[in-house]
Amino acid sequence: MDPNDQNHEANATGKGLTGEITQPASMASALMQIARDSAGLFKHPYDQIDHGTWLYDDLGLP
Repeated sequence: MDPNDQNHEANATGKGLTGEITQPASMASALMQIARDSAGLFKHPYDQIDHGTWLYDDLGLP
């Protein structure tokens, strides 16, 4: 990949290349903290439900 292409993408959003990388990492960190904070709020049986049983049928289709 041409480094100029990366700079062009970063400039298109008004952020530097570092900002393009750190903002999603910061968001992921915030989402993980929310997950840790709210984990204790789920009580049985919702704390151990396999999400696949709600999302997919017997053939594996949504």
